[in-house]
Amino acid sequence: MKLGNQTISSNQLFYLMCTFLLGSSVVFLPGVRAGSNAWLAVLLGALEGFVFLAIYNGLVGQHPGKNLIEINDLVFGPFLGKALSWVYLIYFLYVSAQLLRTFAAFFAIIMTSTPLMVFLITPLFVSSFAVRSGLEVLAKYSQIVFTTVITLFCFDFVLLAKELDLSNLLPFMDIPISKLLLATQSVAALPFGEVVVFLVLTNLIHNPSDTGRFMKKALLFSSIFLLLYTVRTTAVLGTYSTISTYPAFSALRVINIGEVFTRLEIVLAIVFLALGFVKGSLFYYCTVLGVAQLLKMRSYTPLVLPIGALLLNISILLFDEYIFDIIDASMLFPFYSLVFALFLPLLTLIVAKIRKTGNQQGDSANA
Repeated sequence: MKLGNQTISSNQLFYLMCTFLLGSSVVFLPGVRAGSNAWLAVLLGALEGFVFLAIYNGLVGQHPGKNLIEINDLVFGPFLGKALSWVYLIYFLYVSAQLLRTFAAFFAIIMTSTPLMVFLITPLFVSSFAVRSGLEVLAKYSQIVFTTVITLFCFDFVLLAKELDLSNLLPFMDIPISKLLLATQSVAALPFGEVVVFLVLTNLIHNPSDTGRFMKKALLFSSIFLLLYTVRTTAVLGTYSTISTYPAFSALRVINIGEVFTRLEIVLAIVFLALGFVKGSLFYYCTVLGVAQLLKMRSYTPLVLPIGALLLNISILLFDEYIFDIIDASMLFPFYSLVFALFLPLLTLIVAKIRKTGNQQGDSANA
Protein backbone atom coordinates (compact mmCIF):
# COMPACT_ATOMS: atom_id res chain seq x y z
CA MET A 1 0.00 0.00 0.00
CA LYS A 2 1.46 3.33 -1.09
CA LEU A 3 0.23 6.55 0.47
CA GLY A 4 0.83 9.28 -2.10
CA ASN A 5 2.62 8.83 -5.39
CA GLN A 6 6.17 9.80 -4.44
CA THR A 7 8.91 7.26 -4.99
CA ILE A 8 12.68 7.56 -5.03
CA SER A 9 15.39 6.06 -7.19
CA SER A 10 18.03 3.62 -5.97
CA ASN A 11 20.65 6.38 -6.13
CA GLN A 12 18.49 8.63 -3.97
CA LEU A 13 18.13 5.76 -1.52
CA PHE A 14 21.94 5.57 -1.34
CA TYR A 15 22.31 9.30 -0.54
CA LEU A 16 19.43 9.25 1.92
CA MET A 17 20.81 6.25 3.80
CA CYS A 18 24.37 7.63 3.89
CA THR A 19 23.18 10.96 5.27
CA PHE A 20 20.97 9.12 7.75
CA LEU A 21 23.86 6.95 9.00
CA LEU A 22 26.17 9.93 9.45
CA GLY A 23 23.38 11.83 11.25
CA SER A 24 24.07 11.93 14.97
CA SER A 25 27.12 9.67 14.62
CA VAL A 26 29.45 12.58 13.89
CA VAL A 27 28.17 14.65 16.81
CA PHE A 28 29.73 12.18 19.25
CA LEU A 29 32.85 10.21 18.40
CA PRO A 30 31.82 6.64 17.45
CA GLY A 31 33.31 4.02 19.78
CA VAL A 32 34.72 6.67 22.10
CA ARG A 33 34.42 4.35 25.12
CA ALA A 34 37.21 2.26 23.60
CA GLY A 35 39.69 5.17 23.83
CA SER A 36 42.60 4.77 21.42
CA ASN A 37 40.89 1.65 20.07
CA ALA A 38 37.77 3.55 19.00
CA TRP A 39 38.59 2.80 15.36
CA LEU A 40 38.48 -0.94 16.14
CA ALA A 41 35.07 -0.55 17.80
CA VAL A 42 33.81 1.24 14.67
CA LEU A 43 35.15 -1.55 12.45
CA LEU A 44 33.54 -4.30 14.55
CA GLY A 45 30.32 -2.32 14.92
CA ALA A 46 30.11 -1.92 11.15
CA LEU A 47 30.50 -5.68 10.71
CA GLU A 48 27.60 -6.20 13.10
CA GLY A 49 25.69 -3.64 11.06
CA PHE A 50 26.12 -5.81 7.97
CA VAL A 51 24.55 -8.69 9.92
CA PHE A 52 21.54 -6.47 10.64
CA LEU A 53 21.34 -5.47 6.99
CA ALA A 54 21.49 -9.10 5.83
CA ILE A 55 18.38 -9.80 7.90
CA TYR A 56 16.56 -6.73 6.54
CA ASN A 57 17.50 -7.61 2.96
CA GLY A 58 16.31 -11.16 3.58
CA LEU A 59 12.88 -9.85 4.53
CA VAL A 60 12.75 -7.45 1.57
CA GLY A 61 13.98 -10.11 -0.84
CA GLN A 62 11.32 -12.57 0.27
CA HIS A 63 8.57 -9.91 0.13
CA PRO A 64 9.41 -7.69 -2.87
CA GLY A 65 7.38 -4.51 -3.12
CA LYS A 66 6.23 -4.78 0.50
CA ASN A 67 7.16 -2.60 3.45
CA LEU A 68 7.49 -3.45 7.15
CA ILE A 69 3.77 -2.98 7.91
CA GLU A 70 2.72 -5.29 5.07
CA ILE A 71 5.40 -7.87 5.86
CA ASN A 72 4.25 -8.08 9.49
CA ASP A 73 0.67 -8.66 8.35
CA LEU A 74 1.73 -11.39 5.93
CA VAL A 75 4.01 -13.18 8.38
CA PHE A 76 2.08 -12.90 11.66
CA GLY A 77 -1.48 -12.35 10.47
CA PRO A 78 -3.64 -9.19 10.61
CA PHE A 79 -4.02 -8.95 14.42
CA LEU A 80 -0.55 -9.87 15.69
CA GLY A 81 1.11 -8.24 12.67
CA LYS A 82 -0.56 -4.89 13.31
CA ALA A 83 0.24 -5.08 17.02
CA LEU A 84 3.91 -5.64 16.16
CA SER A 85 3.84 -2.75 13.67
CA TRP A 86 2.48 -0.43 16.38
CA VAL A 87 5.37 -1.42 18.62
CA TYR A 88 7.84 -0.54 15.86
CA LEU A 89 6.16 2.84 15.27
CA ILE A 90 6.26 3.73 18.96
CA TYR A 91 9.98 2.96 18.88
CA PHE A 92 10.48 5.15 15.79
CA LEU A 93 8.58 7.98 17.47
CA TYR A 94 10.75 7.67 20.57
CA VAL A 95 13.99 7.72 18.57
CA SER A 96 12.78 10.75 16.62
CA ALA A 97 12.01 12.57 19.89
CA GLN A 98 15.40 11.57 21.27
CA LEU A 99 17.15 12.95 18.18
CA LEU A 100 15.22 16.21 18.43
CA ARG A 101 16.19 16.59 22.08
CA THR A 102 19.85 15.68 21.43
CA PHE A 103 20.33 18.26 18.70
CA ALA A 104 18.34 20.90 20.60
CA ALA A 105 20.56 20.37 23.66
CA PHE A 106 23.65 20.59 21.46
CA PHE A 107 22.71 24.04 20.17
CA ALA A 108 21.42 25.16 23.57
CA ILE A 109 24.90 24.49 24.99
CA ILE A 110 26.51 26.55 22.21
CA MET A 111 24.00 29.41 22.47
CA THR A 112 23.28 29.49 26.19
CA SER A 113 21.15 32.65 26.09
CA THR A 114 18.55 31.01 23.84
CA PRO A 115 15.85 28.86 25.53
CA LEU A 116 15.89 25.15 24.77
CA MET A 117 12.28 25.35 23.55
CA VAL A 118 13.37 27.47 20.58
CA PHE A 119 15.71 24.69 19.41
CA LEU A 120 12.93 22.14 19.84
CA ILE A 121 10.11 23.97 18.06
CA THR A 122 12.03 25.55 15.17
CA PRO A 123 13.55 22.38 13.62
CA LEU A 124 10.35 20.43 14.28
CA PHE A 125 8.32 23.10 12.48
CA VAL A 126 10.61 22.94 9.44
CA SER A 127 10.70 19.16 9.60
CA SER A 128 6.91 18.97 9.50
CA PHE A 129 6.95 20.83 6.16
CA ALA A 130 9.54 18.38 4.81
CA VAL A 131 7.45 15.42 5.95
CA ARG A 132 4.33 16.87 4.31
CA SER A 133 6.30 17.41 1.10
CA GLY A 134 7.16 13.73 0.93
CA LEU A 135 10.06 11.32 0.66
CA GLU A 136 11.37 12.66 -2.64
CA VAL A 137 12.02 16.09 -1.11
CA LEU A 138 13.95 14.52 1.77
CA ALA A 139 15.96 12.40 -0.67
CA LYS A 140 16.91 15.39 -2.83
CA TYR A 141 17.86 17.42 0.23
CA SER A 142 20.02 14.53 1.49
CA GLN A 143 22.00 14.60 -1.78
CA ILE A 144 22.97 18.23 -1.12
CA VAL A 145 23.83 17.54 2.52
CA PHE A 146 25.83 14.43 1.66
CA THR A 147 27.92 16.25 -0.97
CA THR A 148 28.54 19.15 1.44
CA VAL A 149 29.60 16.86 4.30
CA ILE A 150 32.07 14.91 2.15
CA THR A 151 33.56 18.12 0.74
CA LEU A 152 33.98 19.71 4.18
CA PHE A 153 35.47 16.52 5.63
CA CYS A 154 38.11 16.37 2.90
CA PHE A 155 38.83 20.08 3.39
CA ASP A 156 39.33 19.93 7.15
CA PHE A 157 41.22 16.63 6.84
CA VAL A 158 43.83 18.48 4.76
CA LEU A 159 43.94 21.36 7.24
CA LEU A 160 44.42 18.95 10.16
CA ALA A 161 47.05 16.82 8.40
CA LYS A 162 49.99 18.35 10.28
CA GLU A 163 48.19 17.83 13.61
CA LEU A 164 47.76 14.09 13.12
CA ASP A 165 49.73 11.98 15.56
CA LEU A 166 49.20 8.29 14.81
CA SER A 167 50.83 7.36 18.12
CA ASN A 168 47.54 8.47 19.71
CA LEU A 169 46.02 5.29 18.22
CA LEU A 170 48.30 3.24 20.46
CA PRO A 171 48.50 1.11 22.53
CA PHE A 172 46.47 -1.49 20.67
CA MET A 173 43.95 -3.63 22.61
CA ASP A 174 45.00 -2.27 26.00
CA ILE A 175 41.42 -2.26 27.30
CA PRO A 176 39.27 -5.06 28.76
CA ILE A 177 37.33 -7.07 26.18
CA SER A 178 34.09 -6.17 27.94
CA LYS A 179 34.77 -2.46 27.43
CA LEU A 180 35.61 -3.00 23.75
CA LEU A 181 32.43 -5.03 23.26
CA LEU A 182 30.36 -2.29 24.90
CA ALA A 183 31.87 0.31 22.57
CA THR A 184 31.31 -2.00 19.60
CA GLN A 185 27.67 -2.54 20.51
CA SER A 186 27.23 1.20 20.90
CA VAL A 187 28.44 1.75 17.32
CA ALA A 188 26.38 -1.17 15.99
CA ALA A 189 23.19 0.19 17.55
CA LEU A 190 23.85 3.84 16.73
CA PRO A 191 23.69 4.26 13.76
CA PHE A 192 23.68 0.87 12.02
CA GLY A 193 20.82 -0.73 13.95
CA GLU A 194 18.59 2.26 13.19
CA VAL A 195 18.56 1.27 9.50
CA VAL A 196 15.55 -0.90 10.39
CA VAL A 197 13.42 2.23 9.83
CA PHE A 198 14.14 1.95 6.08
CA LEU A 199 11.93 -1.16 6.01
CA VAL A 200 8.97 1.23 6.09
CA LEU A 201 10.17 2.71 2.78
CA THR A 202 10.97 -0.42 0.78
CA ASN A 203 7.74 -0.16 -1.25
CA LEU A 204 8.66 3.39 -2.33
CA ILE A 205 11.76 2.50 -4.36
CA HIS A 206 11.51 2.70 -8.17
CA ASN A 207 13.29 -0.61 -8.70
CA PRO A 208 12.73 -2.86 -5.65
CA SER A 209 15.29 -5.41 -6.90
CA ASP A 210 18.08 -2.84 -6.41
CA THR A 211 17.13 -1.96 -2.85
CA GLY A 212 19.39 -4.47 -1.10
CA ARG A 213 22.41 -3.72 -3.30
CA PHE A 214 22.25 0.04 -2.79
CA MET A 215 21.67 -0.32 0.95
CA LYS A 216 24.84 -2.40 1.14
CA LYS A 217 26.75 0.28 -0.79
CA ALA A 218 25.47 2.98 1.55
CA LEU A 219 26.40 0.97 4.64
CA LEU A 220 29.88 0.26 3.27
CA PHE A 221 30.55 3.88 2.35
CA SER A 222 29.26 5.19 5.69
CA SER A 223 31.37 2.64 7.57
CA ILE A 224 34.53 3.76 5.76
CA PHE A 225 33.69 7.42 6.39
CA LEU A 226 33.07 6.87 10.12
CA LEU A 227 36.27 4.84 10.38
CA LEU A 228 38.32 7.64 8.80
CA TYR A 229 36.53 10.24 10.91
CA THR A 230 37.28 8.30 14.10
CA VAL A 231 40.94 7.76 13.18
CA ARG A 232 41.38 11.44 12.32
CA THR A 233 39.72 12.75 15.49
CA THR A 234 41.55 10.31 17.79
CA ALA A 235 44.88 11.04 16.09
CA VAL A 236 44.40 14.79 16.62
CA LEU A 237 42.99 14.80 20.16
CA GLY A 238 44.51 11.69 21.73
CA THR A 239 43.11 10.90 25.19
CA TYR A 240 41.22 14.20 25.23
CA SER A 241 38.74 12.68 22.77
CA THR A 242 37.43 10.43 25.57
CA ILE A 243 36.50 13.35 27.86
CA SER A 244 35.38 15.93 25.29
CA THR A 245 31.60 16.19 24.97
CA TYR A 246 31.90 17.02 21.26
CA PRO A 247 35.25 15.70 19.96
CA ALA A 248 34.64 16.91 16.40
CA PHE A 249 34.30 20.48 17.69
CA SER A 250 37.47 20.13 19.73
CA ALA A 251 39.40 18.81 16.73
CA LEU A 252 38.39 21.68 14.46
CA ARG A 253 39.31 24.26 17.09
CA VAL A 254 42.91 23.16 16.58
CA ILE A 255 42.84 24.60 13.04
CA ASN A 256 44.34 28.09 12.83
CA ILE A 257 46.08 28.95 9.58
CA GLY A 258 47.22 32.56 9.40
CA GLU A 259 44.21 33.67 11.47
CA VAL A 260 42.17 33.07 8.29
CA PHE A 261 41.07 29.46 8.54
CA THR A 262 39.96 29.38 12.14
CA ARG A 263 36.77 28.92 14.18
CA LEU A 264 35.61 26.33 11.63
CA GLU A 265 33.54 24.62 14.32
CA ILE A 266 30.78 27.11 13.44
CA VAL A 267 30.55 25.50 10.00
CA LEU A 268 30.50 22.10 11.68
CA ALA A 269 27.52 23.15 13.81
CA ILE A 270 25.59 23.93 10.61
CA VAL A 271 26.56 20.52 9.21
CA PHE A 272 25.35 18.85 12.41
CA LEU A 273 22.01 20.63 12.07
CA ALA A 274 21.63 19.53 8.42
CA LEU A 275 22.48 15.91 9.22
CA GLY A 276 20.22 15.81 12.25
CA PHE A 277 17.39 17.31 10.22
CA VAL A 278 17.55 14.49 7.65
CA LYS A 279 17.73 11.73 10.25
CA GLY A 280 15.02 13.14 12.51
CA SER A 281 12.71 13.92 9.59
CA LEU A 282 13.07 10.40 8.22
CA PHE A 283 12.05 8.83 11.53
CA TYR A 284 9.20 11.36 11.72
CA TYR A 285 8.10 10.60 8.15
CA CYS A 286 8.19 6.81 8.67
CA THR A 287 6.17 7.12 11.88
CA VAL A 288 3.48 9.22 10.20
CA LEU A 289 3.44 6.98 7.13
CA GLY A 290 3.17 3.81 9.22
CA VAL A 291 0.36 5.15 11.40
CA ALA A 292 -1.60 6.26 8.33
CA GLN A 293 -1.15 2.84 6.77
CA LEU A 294 -2.32 1.02 9.90
CA LEU A 295 -5.36 3.30 10.12
CA LYS A 296 -6.06 2.66 6.42
CA MET A 297 -6.03 6.37 5.58
CA ARG A 298 -5.85 7.62 2.00
CA SER A 299 -3.26 10.27 2.90
CA TYR A 300 -0.78 10.65 5.73
CA THR A 301 -0.74 14.48 5.71
CA PRO A 302 -3.57 14.95 8.29
CA LEU A 303 -1.34 13.13 10.82
CA VAL A 304 1.77 15.29 10.36
CA LEU A 305 0.87 18.02 12.87
CA PRO A 306 -0.75 15.79 15.55
CA ILE A 307 2.21 13.42 15.59
CA GLY A 308 4.55 16.42 15.48
CA ALA A 309 2.87 17.80 18.61
CA LEU A 310 3.24 14.41 20.28
CA LEU A 311 6.88 14.32 19.21
CA LEU A 312 7.51 17.72 20.79
CA ASN A 313 5.94 16.72 24.10
CA ILE A 314 7.92 13.49 24.30
CA SER A 315 11.18 15.30 23.56
CA ILE A 316 10.44 17.79 26.37
CA LEU A 317 9.74 15.03 28.87
CA LEU A 318 12.64 12.77 27.92
CA PHE A 319 15.52 14.01 30.08
CA ASP A 320 15.81 16.51 32.92
CA GLU A 321 19.53 16.92 32.33
CA TYR A 322 21.66 16.50 29.20
CA ILE A 323 23.94 14.04 31.00
CA PHE A 324 21.05 11.53 31.12
CA ASP A 325 20.74 11.80 27.33
CA ILE A 326 24.42 10.91 26.99
CA ILE A 327 24.06 7.98 29.41
CA ASP A 328 21.06 6.64 27.50
CA ALA A 329 22.79 6.98 24.11
CA SER A 330 26.04 5.33 25.24
CA MET A 331 24.94 2.71 27.79
CA LEU A 332 21.22 1.91 27.50
CA PHE A 333 20.18 2.43 23.87
CA PRO A 334 22.75 -0.08 22.47
CA PHE A 335 20.94 -2.86 24.31
CA TYR A 336 17.21 -2.11 24.29
CA SER A 337 17.44 -1.09 20.61
CA LEU A 338 18.59 -4.65 19.81
CA VAL A 339 14.98 -5.75 20.21
CA PHE A 340 14.07 -3.73 17.10
CA ALA A 341 17.38 -3.85 15.23
CA LEU A 342 17.98 -7.59 15.55
CA PHE A 343 15.56 -9.79 17.51
CA LEU A 344 12.20 -8.80 16.00
CA PRO A 345 13.42 -8.67 12.36
CA LEU A 346 15.22 -12.01 12.83
CA LEU A 347 12.11 -13.57 14.37
CA THR A 348 10.05 -12.23 11.46
CA LEU A 349 12.49 -13.68 8.92
CA ILE A 350 12.50 -17.09 10.62
CA VAL A 351 8.70 -17.24 10.79
CA ALA A 352 8.49 -16.06 7.17
CA LYS A 353 10.81 -18.88 6.10
CA ILE A 354 8.78 -21.45 8.07
CA ARG A 355 5.42 -20.23 6.82
CA LYS A 356 6.84 -19.58 3.33
CA THR A 357 5.20 -16.19 3.07
CA GLY A 358 6.35 -13.87 0.35
CA ASN A 359 6.17 -13.82 -3.40
CA GLN A 360 3.03 -15.88 -3.93
CA GLN A 361 1.01 -14.13 -1.22
CA GLY A 362 2.34 -10.76 -2.31
CA ASP A 363 1.37 -11.39 -5.92
CA SER A 364 -2.11 -12.55 -5.00
CA ALA A 365 -2.58 -9.55 -2.75
CA ASN A 366 -1.67 -7.21 -5.57
CA ALA A 367 -3.92 -8.93 -8.08
